Amino acid sequence: MNKFLLLLMAAGLVSCLGYNCKAADSETERQTLQILKEMNKKLDAIDARLKKLEERKSVNTAPGVNNNTDNAALEKITLPANPTKEQVSEYIQKIVNASRDQRSFSSRDLQVAMLERVGKKNLDILLNYYDSTLYMQFVLQDMVSESDKEVILNALKEKHSLIGIVLHMGWERDAKDLIIQELKNNRNNLPSEWIEAAASFNEPKTYPDLIEIFIHSRNPSIIYKAIRKTPGIELKEAVSKMWDKKRLSNFSWEKDDAAIVAVEWGHLDALTYLINRLKQPQLNQHISEEIKNAVWQTTGQSGSAEELAKWMKENSDKLTFDDKTGKYVMKKAGDAK
Repeated sequence: MNKFLLLLMAAGLVSCLGYNCKAADSETERQTLQILKEMNKKLDAIDARLKKLEERKSVNTAPGVNNNTDNAALEKITLPANPTKEQVSEYIQKIVNASRDQRSFSSRDLQVAMLERVGKKNLDILLNYYDSTLYMQFVLQDMVSESDKEVILNALKEKHSLIGIVLHMGWERDAKDLIIQELKNNRNNLPSEWIEAAASFNEPKTYPDLIEIFIHSRNPSIIYKAIRKTPGIELKEAVSKMWDKKRLSNFSWEKDDAAIVAVEWGHLDALTYLINRLKQPQLNQHISEEIKNAVWQTTGQSGSAEELAKWMKENSDKLTFDDKTGKYVMKKAGDAK
């Protein structure tokens, strides 16, 4: 049920209270609106969870690359009836081996159904192989239930990648102490979902660690998305430090990722860099679209790489950044910036 429908229902309820009967008093209306507000909050949470689930339905580590599934090898792999723990382990290892050359993964792939045959009674073995293949994410997201909370949270101490399952199940608050502790102990080896969980607590004491992780991350845009809406966190200086560090990178993908964040905070050289990147013929289409979107969001400009380059050349010395709107605008007469 969407929010618009809920608004109609609330409006209808208020109208009904006042139609051919006593007019709805202000207290009744206030209660109705409060109920609506709470329902909208719940819908927001559901929408966010559904979006996250949809994003995880398919993982492609190299856009445009074929699956490369070794179907012949998979068809030869069987799980004996009433298997021993050792046989279960061997079965899983064979599936992992047959999937090593894959570059894309889907919840609809044969491997998911094959791994599900192992069953929850062998959850301990599945957890041992969690980091061996992305298919385990799909399998455990469907298999794990509330009764497995203690097992998963205990395993999280050694397998930080299980944070995805923790978030999926809504158990992050049960792991709060560990999540915050590891920000200091393993800040360079934490998955982005760990940062997402830590940021969700809105704990000011974690902000210095979150900022340090953001500055030094190889993929700052992912960390940025996880922490940008955290209440009270100051990111302007952090973005400047991150960009000063990353703009010297020898890796274009790392520099692209950093520039897409820096351009949102008024770094004109990041805007220049991104527009120039669009002229490079070997640029990945996905990155190209991200850059075009960043340019459009901060300047309102769109068009071909040549058109954007021409616009930038003609206007770069006339641009200033408006902190209030988050956009690059033309300097006004007498503007000292």
